[in-house]
Amino acid sequence: MTNNIILKGEIIKELTPLKKTGKRMILAVSRRSGVIDNVPIIVELSQAEHLNIQVGCRVHVEGAVISFHENGHLQLVVLVDFIMKIDLMDEKDKNIFKLSGSICKEPSYRITKKDVELTCFMIACRDVYVPAVAFFKNALFLKECSVGYQLEVTGRLQSRTYIKVDETTHEEVGRREYMELAIKELLGVDVI
Repeated sequence: MTNNIILKGEIIKELTPLKKTGKRMILAVSRRSGVIDNVPIIVELSQAEHLNIQVGCRVHVEGAVISFHENGHLQLVVLVDFIMKIDLMDEKDKNIFKLSGSICKEPSYRITKKDVELTCFMIACRDVYVPAVAFFKNALFLKECSVGYQLEVTGRLQSRTYIKVDETTHEEVGRREYMELAIKELLGVDVI
């Protein structure tokens, strides 16, 4: 099973450290469209201190995505295996996520108000659960798949804001950031 991610971007925020073993940070990664994905990462404390990784640094990161539940919501975080500083002008931002596993939540297909076809589902890779979304031809293919279907995909780990609206007053009652795998390409699929 594959769970690899490569990111290049800028550290924009430090969060509460993890019991003196890890540094939690937010890495801002720009898309070509200009939209910025705020990706949570965990860097081993000794590595972050040795390289002087702090807010404002541009970094190249390699690692794997882990998932856990916090306050009733599924959270995704990149557990960093390798990190290095990069020159400010050296390289463009990068966000490449390769994942293989099986569909563990029934795909849900819909067409948005802007006529975009999409399918949402969940991929399980060992004990990691990753929400995923596919568009257009990939959405059409995946809407026909069922739980247990094996696949390998590439895409990006993207953040988007979910706004909860009261059905009666139509006022905003909550807001949270949501991480998901936006599928770019289906690399391999096995018919079960």
